[in-house]
Amino acid sequence: MIYYNSAMSRASERLWVGSASCAMNASTLQSLNITHIVNATAQEPNLFPEKFIYHRVPLYDKSTQRILSYLEEFIEFLTSAFEEGGTAMVHCLEGISRSVTLVLAYRIVKEEISLGMAFAEMKAVRPEAEPNTGFLRELRELERMTFGEVLTKEKLTHLDNGLRDTVDGIDHLEQCIISWILMVDDLVSAKAARHAQEAVFMAIADVSPQDFETYAVDILIHVFESVGSTSLCDRNARSNFAQLLHELSSRAPEIHEIIQDTLAKLPSEVEWNEFCLDLPLAPKFLSELRSNMTDLTVTKELITIDNEE
Repeated sequence: MIYYNSAMSRASERLWVGSASCAMNASTLQSLNITHIVNATAQEPNLFPEKFIYHRVPLYDKSTQRILSYLEEFIEFLTSAFEEGGTAMVHCLEGISRSVTLVLAYRIVKEEISLGMAFAEMKAVRPEAEPNTGFLRELRELERMTFGEVLTKEKLTHLDNGLRDTVDGIDHLEQCIISWILMVDDLVSAKAARHAQEAVFMAIADVSPQDFETYAVDILIHVFESVGSTSLCDRNARSNFAQLLHELSSRAPEIHEIIQDTLAKLPSEVEWNEFCLDLPLAPKFLSELRSNMTDLTVTKELITIDNEE
């Protein structure tokens, strides 16, 4: 059972989860007998190294962020803390996604309970808890690693997809798309960029047009979620995404029709409108995507005409 105390939630007898503001109050932490702190951010400072033992898990709250590679050291840190009789607190910035995800992962592995049960108990005492979609996919993979199968198949949040029948193929395609569009020309070789692009084409060959059509809206939302800032890197990634969709369209007529239909119907989709509440700039990004794809089409037509002449 999880107990709630002020701005922090107790995930077990000696494990708490909270926000960065919770980690700023040394007297409150000491009153709860907290001895160890896990900082689940890449940028928040460890404020009281003379009072607590710290461990950093440098996560960003993005759906492309991977958590599984950090879990072994994280779990070892908590296990050691508890064996020494300590009490730990895990925090991120707001105590909504990153810290919650790590605590859920710990409970899945050490307490051998399902993601669904751990999430329901967390949500009951901490309503704001909401791991991003990428974290939820990895937590289901952790279930598979722990129990031999995914136990939590239902949707946990309004942006969660639950367990999809084609989860491996669609998720692999999404990962390939995001990996390629995030590449910056001056930071990777042309060969690496070509390989990343070819990985997308190979991944989509493993997905039927019917499945691609079914999950096209999800793919678009996940891409915008992953590159949804106004930074130059994300702007370039969205431009790369337009180019990639154009290339996919040019390779297969059925994919071209699906992409065009999806872009046309997206504003009327419930998932998209809910997503826009979380990312108000999403309609602007969609408009940019359509414009970029149109520009690419015009450019290609002009090149074709020139070649024919």
